[in-house]
Amino acid sequence: MAKKEKIEIVRSDRIKPKIATKSVFVKGKDSVMMDEKTRKSMKYSIAEGTLNAASSNITSTYVTPYALFLKATHSEIGILNALQNLAVIISQIPGANLTNRMSRKSIWLFSIIATKLFWIPILLLPFFPNPIWVFIILIFFTAFFASLKNPAWSSMMGDIVPHDIRGKYFGKRNSILGVSGLITMLVSGFILSVYGFSAIFLISIVLGFVSIIFFIKMYEPPFRRNYYYKHTLSLNFGNALKFVKVNRNFSLFTIYMTFSGFAINVASPFFTVYMLKDLNIGYAWFAIIAAIGILVRIFSQGYWGSLSDRFGSRKIMIICAVLIAFVPLGYMLSYNINHLIIVEIFSGFAWAGFDLVTFNFLLGVTPADRRPSFVANFNIFTGIGGMVGLLSGGFLAEVLQGSGFLFFFGLHALFALSFVLRIVSVALMPAIRQIEKEDATPVKDLFWQVVVEHPVKGMMHRMEYFVENPGKVMNGIERRIRKI
Repeated sequence: MAKKEKIEIVRSDRIKPKIATKSVFVKGKDSVMMDEKTRKSMKYSIAEGTLNAASSNITSTYVTPYALFLKATHSEIGILNALQNLAVIISQIPGANLTNRMSRKSIWLFSIIATKLFWIPILLLPFFPNPIWVFIILIFFTAFFASLKNPAWSSMMGDIVPHDIRGKYFGKRNSILGVSGLITMLVSGFILSVYGFSAIFLISIVLGFVSIIFFIKMYEPPFRRNYYYKHTLSLNFGNALKFVKVNRNFSLFTIYMTFSGFAINVASPFFTVYMLKDLNIGYAWFAIIAAIGILVRIFSQGYWGSLSDRFGSRKIMIICAVLIAFVPLGYMLSYNINHLIIVEIFSGFAWAGFDLVTFNFLLGVTPADRRPSFVANFNIFTGIGGMVGLLSGGFLAEVLQGSGFLFFFGLHALFALSFVLRIVSVALMPAIRQIEKEDATPVKDLFWQVVVEHPVKGMMHRMEYFVENPGKVMNGIERRIRKI
């Protein structure tokens, strides 16, 4: 008689991926054991990510300026960004389901190749009359194929990178990717001013294809599928309620990120519109300001990564959420380039931490054997929130154009609304539980330490050290550049 298979539903936030430990010992403060394939794959991931960051940085930064160049209206800007979010939403379920039929590396390769091929006709749009809706449709497909790989990539990286050093590793990886983005931003801004949009988009396509060389060298760990429990997105109320109870922390995190995405996207696409149309700063200054933001993110990644490993990702996430709430308020009060630079520095510092800890928290709150499905569902709900925010923002931007609301006029009213909604979203965060051992320091005390005390002390210490040892500092910078 065949034995009955025991079916057990386990809380997703209590499941931790197993860490392969073999012959190679990685030295440092956060030392772990890992095999040679894992170590090399982590390095190849940084190389691939560096090229892909350069490629995607060009496209993501200049999509809205290109739309403005094609004479897009405020409402069309909102629709453009909303359809990108819709593409991300509908790509998640097929992206997750593909992991049951294809290897995760194959999904990534298909995603990258398809994305770059759809960018080729975009290069020719300036030669056609009234091309804005063709551009919007093509961007929809590029966003769909670009995000198709996300569940597979998140699952694969969650299996490759040991749990104990995720904060440190992704902090380092994001810093290096930031350097790549910074260089690309400065160079592409110059190329744009001389040769136009088609030239920088062509460079993006080439960089994306070159990144494939490094990705195919990565090791894909065996994917542990759970065939007696298939997690899917269900519209059945009873099933949804059961899932929320069993996976409470994941559900609360998803609810927060969904509402937060709505609050953020009400205004975020229109920061670019505000700079280029209302303040008329030009493409050169736009590229410089964007590069400053990237530079701040580079220097902030390691800082937030170490804080996340020390105090826990939940507390750092709360602190960064409070900081990013004030970004639209900063734009609302900006009237020249100097103001914009200050806002971009603040924004880069806050977003560096938020992006890092929310990604690490997502990996920690999802079970390894069902991570593609969980990540897909997470991206669907957060994508819906973002899409609704973008459509709402586009509609309000069109309505408020040339008019006001209360004490605010035009895009300023939209920025004020986003500020209020972001503050409200922070109220949802205390219900989310920490997934790892958490430091006992209260959030309000930690906020002052990590936002003011530690950065100021660290800056003063580095300045003193540079004055006393300029040669050592320059040699250290040179070694880091060579290593990258």
